[in-house]
Amino acid sequence: MPPKHNSEPLGERKPIGIYRLFDPETETWECWFLQFRGYLEMNCAVEDDIRRSCLVTSLAPKCFEELRRACLPKSPYDFTFPQLQDLMTKLFGNRIVLLKERSKFFTLRQTAAQTPMQFANYLRHMAAGCDFENFNTEAALLVQFVNGMRNQSVRTTLLARGKDLTFENALSYLQLEEDVQREDVKNAEEAHFSLIKIALHTSAYDRQ
Repeated sequence: MPPKHNSEPLGERKPIGIYRLFDPETETWECWFLQFRGYLEMNCAVEDDIRRSCLVTSLAPKCFEELRRACLPKSPYDFTFPQLQDLMTKLFGNRIVLLKERSKFFTLRQTAAQTPMQFANYLRHMAAGCDFENFNTEAALLVQFVNGMRNQSVRTTLLARGKDLTFENALSYLQLEEDVQREDVKNAEEAHFSLIKIALHTSAYDRQ
């Protein structure tokens, strides 16, 4: 028995569902659009207005708002699908996302819950997505590590070490400082407990 061909009139085609929303915070435009193209082909969406509507309705709210502003004084529906694709590439292409990631990197600050080592590891993780190319990653890590420290006196001390300071040297210095502070706290606690013991012993002796 020969296979049945879809003879459904074009005007009676069932509408296709909205594709996964594009969110530039979670994925790149290039990767998302490749899958979106496959979605359109799989659903035989060849008409420009259908492809355009699928694209517009598959954008996260903030993403759509940026596209809408880029289209002013017109509306996204006044543009063809290829034109909207070009606009989206200009707004959310790899280079733009990379610039945003680098800008975000240089605003990072150490939180109250982070030790210097944890902050350094977090910076390493965030720097991996910045692709600093000719800009030395080690230099970027050092600049933002010092810039993002919560303790102003620590920042001043690190800056005073001048151009010879490296990222690893800064970490070693702060690790040593933490060890010294930890030892000081331990010694202070031991001295405090010793005083308590002496006071208790003296009090017991006086009662006798």
